[in-house]
Amino acid sequence: MSFAFDDKGKGAAQAYWNALSRLKEVWMDVFGTELCVEKSKAKDAFQEAVAKVSNALATNPKNTKDFSEYGDIQHPEDPNCLAQALLKAADVDDLSPNFLIGIMLERLSELSLNEISEIELRYFLRDVLDDAFEGLGTRRPNVGANRHWPRLRQYLREIEEVYTGHTRVLPSIMLRNTRGGRMALSPRDPRRLTLQIDPECF
Repeated sequence: MSFAFDDKGKGAAQAYWNALSRLKEVWMDVFGTELCVEKSKAKDAFQEAVAKVSNALATNPKNTKDFSEYGDIQHPEDPNCLAQALLKAADVDDLSPNFLIGIMLERLSELSLNEISEIELRYFLRDVLDDAFEGLGTRRPNVGANRHWPRLRQYLREIEEVYTGHTRVLPSIMLRNTRGGRMALSPRDPRRLTLQIDPECF
């Protein structure tokens, strides 16, 4: 297995550490265990982790599916695909909260002005992320039950608290289950939700 980052020196090392951190985060969230590595240099540690993960996933299709969806990574059982996806990954956490929240507010205002009172959340978030990652040289993150959703959900709840006065310790009133039913405090999949827009707030 061989891959490289185009940078040199400290920049390249940091890119490998960042990618390794993402990989460990996804592994922990999907499997609930820590991904341990023995190598101490950035690239070596990253390669070791990629090999471990790819080998573990190659023998278990269900784990591969779960890891692929949550990690927003296609074919993670292939070490080269996994490595390149992590090194070039679009990450919501790379953008400032104020920047993303600002785009969300602009979009909410546009929808309100156009008298649109509700929209499937996945379409709203795709528009927001398209704007946020435009010109950054990477595809936007996918919208789904993946590692990006908790942060996006947090920003939506912050907006809701500030603009509607509804506290984040209670289930959202801006979000509802598209197919009905009780709203969870921390819904797991934005593709199953609808965003409701109050024109008096936005």
